[in-house]
Amino acid sequence: MSSTHSRAADDGCARRSASAGEEMLASAGRTRAWVVLEWPGTWSADPLETAAVPAASELVRRTRELGLRLTLARRHDRGRRPGRQLYLVWTGPGQVWAEQATVDGPEALRDVDLAALAGGCRPGFGRPLCEPVFLVCTHGKKDPCCARLGRPAFRALATAFGGQVWESTHLGGDRFAANLVCLPHGLYFGRVGPADALRIANAYREGRIELGHFRGRPCYSAPVQAADYHVRRHERLVGVDALRPVGHRRRAGGIHDVVLESGTDVYDVRIEVRREGEPRPLVCREPQPARPPTYRFVDLRRTPRSRSE
Repeated sequence: MSSTHSRAADDGCARRSASAGEEMLASAGRTRAWVVLEWPGTWSADPLETAAVPAASELVRRTRELGLRLTLARRHDRGRRPGRQLYLVWTGPGQVWAEQATVDGPEALRDVDLAALAGGCRPGFGRPLCEPVFLVCTHGKKDPCCARLGRPAFRALATAFGGQVWESTHLGGDRFAANLVCLPHGLYFGRVGPADALRIANAYREGRIELGHFRGRPCYSAPVQAADYHVRRHERLVGVDALRPVGHRRRAGGIHDVVLESGTDVYDVRIEVRREGEPRPLVCREPQPARPPTYRFVDLRRTPRSRSE
């Protein structure tokens, strides 16, 4: 490794974020539905934007209009196998699900009812998927930290779970690399090393959330993600479906009141959103410094649910 590369790695956005003690909670990018398309080869900073395929630009336009998360995936061990894998995923709220199909390329998505997916309805394009899918961001052209830290985590997971694991394009939160998303729930985890990745994946396969690296669930707004995290941490609730948001009210001064339910209790949580500290670059390729939001836990009240509910 050259001294120039070593200095760049040491001064990356992931190191700066960890050194600053930045918390990762409530940082999962907001989305309810995903289109994950296998796209082999080398990725530019914006692979579909620069692809010489008319259907690719059309796919970008359609997914943006519908509010779908379009993510590219690859596995170098697939060689020249025919077809590309496609995953259509609803991450909630409500019942999560995923469908998988083999397609020739982005042209095939012209036949997919993406509007149904955006509304939480199964398009019926592929077969129902019963196993989890794990995405690890290794998109180095987007941010060097994602490749440097993401590839070791990907290799560890791929060795353990094979075809359930994919390298992915940008997932958001580069400064929290390595970033891992567990589908179909879309759970985000950050600062994931190889051993962490195995622990997180095994917990998810058993229906649990490993809270030490948990960033949030993208079908919830950031204040709800923060409330969900704090209740889980305080009450030791690690089941993936242990909590359900039922109310959110924004007040003056950055205050958010969130109500969540478990099987037996109702939790009223107050979160304060602030932007504190000195501005700093949030990604390696971002020249404009900024202050990331922080989500401060203010209060928690637990009330037993009435027997009539």
